Amino acid sequence: MALGALNTAAGPRAAEYHAKLTWRVFITTAVAACGGMLFGYDLGVTGGVTGMPNFLQEFFPSVVTAKERTSSASPYCQFDDALLQLWTSSMFLAGAFAGIALS
Repeated sequence: MALGALNTAAGPRAAEYHAKLTWRVFITTAVAACGGMLFGYDLGVTGGVTGMPNFLQEFFPSVVTAKERTSSASPYCQFDDALLQLWTSSMFLAGAFAGIALS
């Protein structure tokens, strides 16, 4: 079985590198971390919840009836409802503010 290893040997010029963590590097990594959190939050929560028939029936019954009326087999535009899109966007913004507050 192949095993990966982390190469921790320093190169010949490693002693010449005396940089420190600057605020620009910190802000860049914080923004990148927030982007990763937003992507995971958006896909995991809103994508999973809006695909649940019970949730749609309880909170967005118009989406369920519109989906039953159309016989489109396309997986791309199943939920054509502005209110459902607004709800999804509000979850995305909540994740954005939470990511900023946590970083």
